[in-house]
Amino acid sequence: MAINNVHMTPFLTVNNLAINNVHMTPFLTVNYLTILTEWFNFIVDLKSEILADRLVKTVGKFQNRDSLQFIQYDNKDTLHHLSIPGYTSGQGFDPSIPAFTRYSVITNTDGDINEFNLHIVNTQLSDDGSFECQVLPSDGNPPLRASATLTILVPPDIVEIDGYSNGTKVDVNESTPLLQLTCHAKNARPGAGIEWYKNGRLVTTNIVNITEPITGDKRENTKSVISIRGDLRNEQQGAVYTCRATHEAITISTLQTMVTLNILYPPAIPIITGYQSKSPVRAKDTVRMICESVGGNPAPQVVWFKNDKKLDYSFSIGHGKSTNELTFTADPLDNDAVYRCESSNQATQLPLTTQVTLVVHFPPKSVTITGQKLGKAGEQIQLKCTSSNTNPPTNLAWLSKGLTVAGANEQVEASDQGGYITTSTLTVTLTNQEPTVLFMCQAANYSTVVSTIELSVLYPPGRPAIEGYNPNDFIAAGSAKSLKCVSSGGNPTATLKWFKGNEELTSEPQVNVGNVVTSDLIYVPKPSDNQAEIKCTASNEATSVPLERKLTITVYFPPMSVNITFSPPEPKSGQVLRLTCTSGPSNPAASIIWVKSGTRMRGTNQGNTPSDHGGYTTTNILEIASPSYDDHGAAFFCEAKNLVLDKGWSDAVTLNVKFKPVFNAYATHHIEIVEGQSATLNMTALGNPIDLTYSLYKDGVEASSSAVDISNGILELSSIAKSDSGSYSLKSENTQGATYHNFTINVTYPASITTITEEVSKGVGGIAYFECEAEANPLVPNMITWSRQGFDMTKTKQTYDSSGKSYLTVTELAKEDSGMFTCTADNRIGSPSTKEAKLIVVFDPKIDKSPQYAKAAGDQGDTIELMCKAEGSPEVHFKWKKDNEEISNGGQFQVYSKFLEGNLYQGELKIVNVVKANYGSYICEVANKNMTVTDMFTINVDGTSIPDAPYDLKFINSTHDSITVAWKPGFNGGLTQTFIVIIRKSNMNTKTTIELKEEDGTIYSIKGLERATEYTIAVKAKNDHGPASSSPVPIKAKTLLSAQEGDNQLAQSDDDDMPVIIILVVCIVGIFLLALNIGLILFFVRKRKKRLESNSDTTSHTNTIELYGPNKEASMYPMTPSDDGRSYGTYEKNMDGFSDDYSNYE
Repeated sequence: MAINNVHMTPFLTVNNLAINNVHMTPFLTVNYLTILTEWFNFIVDLKSEILADRLVKTVGKFQNRDSLQFIQYDNKDTLHHLSIPGYTSGQGFDPSIPAFTRYSVITNTDGDINEFNLHIVNTQLSDDGSFECQVLPSDGNPPLRASATLTILVPPDIVEIDGYSNGTKVDVNESTPLLQLTCHAKNARPGAGIEWYKNGRLVTTNIVNITEPITGDKRENTKSVISIRGDLRNEQQGAVYTCRATHEAITISTLQTMVTLNILYPPAIPIITGYQSKSPVRAKDTVRMICESVGGNPAPQVVWFKNDKKLDYSFSIGHGKSTNELTFTADPLDNDAVYRCESSNQATQLPLTTQVTLVVHFPPKSVTITGQKLGKAGEQIQLKCTSSNTNPPTNLAWLSKGLTVAGANEQVEASDQGGYITTSTLTVTLTNQEPTVLFMCQAANYSTVVSTIELSVLYPPGRPAIEGYNPNDFIAAGSAKSLKCVSSGGNPTATLKWFKGNEELTSEPQVNVGNVVTSDLIYVPKPSDNQAEIKCTASNEATSVPLERKLTITVYFPPMSVNITFSPPEPKSGQVLRLTCTSGPSNPAASIIWVKSGTRMRGTNQGNTPSDHGGYTTTNILEIASPSYDDHGAAFFCEAKNLVLDKGWSDAVTLNVKFKPVFNAYATHHIEIVEGQSATLNMTALGNPIDLTYSLYKDGVEASSSAVDISNGILELSSIAKSDSGSYSLKSENTQGATYHNFTINVTYPASITTITEEVSKGVGGIAYFECEAEANPLVPNMITWSRQGFDMTKTKQTYDSSGKSYLTVTELAKEDSGMFTCTADNRIGSPSTKEAKLIVVFDPKIDKSPQYAKAAGDQGDTIELMCKAEGSPEVHFKWKKDNEEISNGGQFQVYSKFLEGNLYQGELKIVNVVKANYGSYICEVANKNMTVTDMFTINVDGTSIPDAPYDLKFINSTHDSITVAWKPGFNGGLTQTFIVIIRKSNMNTKTTIELKEEDGTIYSIKGLERATEYTIAVKAKNDHGPASSSPVPIKAKTLLSAQEGDNQLAQSDDDDMPVIIILVVCIVGIFLLALNIGLILFFVRKRKKRLESNSDTTSHTNTIELYGPNKEASMYPMTPSDDGRSYGTYEKNMDGFSDDYSNYE
């Protein structure tokens, strides 16, 4: 076991030594041994050596061959030997002990005294035990031994109080007779001591400590129980009890745990203030009751209850008491309610309670009178007056005509709503002296409420009358008709009711004005109500049979259906067809018309027949002499209308007419399609029956081309060819007959060149003729054109005729005219067709004798290339000579030629592995196609040298920040040369040089320059042998003033500032012209205004915006007669004015 920071104190006696884990070794022979011992203390640290405050020394005197051994006894008295091998006097000593890596022996030899100390590192609990040092002497001396006991001290690993963690509270009821706290200190060696403290003071009484061994372990557990008795509330409240462990091995200041006693005790009985039980309060008064409970630990909960139902449990704590304040508005329902306050905490077995009974006084809200209101003279009527809930009970009084009426019987009953209800009964005898008598019931309790009832003496009303309908009137079915019933007199006034036959009708609420009663009936009749009886009845309690008034109404109604039939059942084109329409009942009888596709048709009326609800049916026949395909699928509407009501009914029948096929009038008669294309056209015909067959004919013969096919009336054109053009006839047929539709197909195709003059050879100054012919459909004007990129076609003449031929004439031929002319045929269908014709302008070859080609150079062993460029037509032949002997291809020499572009050819002579004999002059000869030499050029070959100077330096263009120059290179000396561009401002000596490689070319733009500045520019050349001996004359050039002047403008220094002057002149002229134009416009506008003002009969004018607006058609031409409301003569006069005005303006 690893143990940290443990103090160990071995138990020693004389001749005892503290040693750990020693294996026994055989007895050693020793002459004698003197052992000295003294007390010591060990300090043990985890994974460290044992350190001693005082070291125990075992000193022995040994002779040669003496031996030493240590012996350890464990708890079971088992003997272990720790051998110390290899020790003899005068020999070396190994301090380690095999198999016990933590054990070693430390020796100290001082003369004849040998000291052996057993050293243990990283001590563990298993090291606890007895150790013995033995010396076995030789030569018959007795054995010597000494023993020591090592005890490993282990502090407790935890101190805890049963059931409570450190720092917690212990809740204890004050009635508890005995409180015991148990503290444990576990796993210590030896067992730990336990001390109790109360509020920091040591407690020595009422404590029991028990040490308990741990089975199979050298450590022990300690338990300590402290008993607490007495007046817990006064003596122990808030006391802090600390359990502290004591042990020699504890290195920290304290090892302890503590708890605080919390003594629980009940509060005092709660007290209610703010209201005294059964003291009356009025409804709507504010009631404030405060319940307080003093004392108690913990602070008690204070809760309000109303009639045993929890009402409020929010309370406050402070000043040693708990308070719950209840505030509410008194309500009649609160009367006799019991408000209880309960106080409780953990120390109370049952809540402590106090209660009050609330008494609420409130007046009645109302009184109600019930009883019969109508009666006849001499009849007795009983009236009952009842108060609403009130507290205390109220008294009821009857009054009539301002006087109190006696003789009422009064009764009081308790209400389930917390008050009382009073009932008063009064018997009244009716007389015929007055038609009505008013009685009042009055209740007084804090406030007064009353109720009244009026008693009436009955007599019948007058007979009713009906207004709003005359016998000759009619009512339209579905339309609302307002009828009024009037009755006067009667007590009470009459109740009016409406009836249709015996069926009561719903009317508007009746209106009473004085003794006159009216009732309005909004009546919406149905056709079945025609000739129905309508009556109004008047009655009251005095009538045994209702009085009534009757009338019979006439209802007009439109037909609500039509029935259409036709004959024959299956109409055919050319046969007579009859359509018969019969209307539904109508009053009066309906009128019938026919409609087809919005067009009215009139049939023959067959008369009217009496029908339902007193109405009539009407029949009408429409005859169609010869139905056609236009009638097939057409809807024929029959409209039956009641002309008086202007309402009716409409229905339709769709005809199914049999007819032979008919092609659409808009079916195409001409089809135009491009060759190779495909198309689908709908050529279907309309027929009945719809099963149609189609046949296609071309030029009177059934069509057989796969490219033109008809299927179910759909014309399919697939990859059409020229041969498919022609006249076609499409036949459609069914059981009723056949019909033909004629059309043509015109197959168009793109132009295609069929013939062209492929090549023409002419000499310089001659004329060349070319012809190009193409076929196409259609042939369009100027279908064939000639072109050549980069060629001035104004030197040519092109003619085209309508047959598809074009001719090109090229005059005044020059040698640069040689090349290819393109003939393009395009009729704007498909892609244009092109072919080329070659013009060869014949002239003798001429060699380019520029300086860079006049020399060639190379060192011995190198390869030298000689170039000879010549221009000629039709072709150029090259020959190479040296010393008047022609050079052929082979050996050191490689001869070949090639075409470059246009009329330019190049001959080359390559000399490999050059030797000195190869230096000298070579001649390049050129010959025409007849092999006649026309020109020659001498090229000198020598060793490499400095380059020749470039020449022909010239200015190309400039911008505001760059200048472009060009030059021609001189001979490069046989090596790659570099060009050096030198530039400086003309008025300064500072210069800038730019090096360019030969492959970069001989045109260069110098950028990053200052604007409107003159520069001097020069070009030099150099190679590996050095710079050229001379250079071309420098030139001067100037950058532009601004970027707006445009790039690519020439700006050499001698041009001065001319572009700026030109710009200024142009601006001045432009401003002058603009001002002149504005002046002219103002002049003509004013002139026109005066002219218009002089024409007094003109009623319409054109203003300046119209005159000069963008819509010329609207502003510069007069109105048409249809736009102008005046007479034609007046319009002509005004138009003359406009014409004069504009003629003057123009």
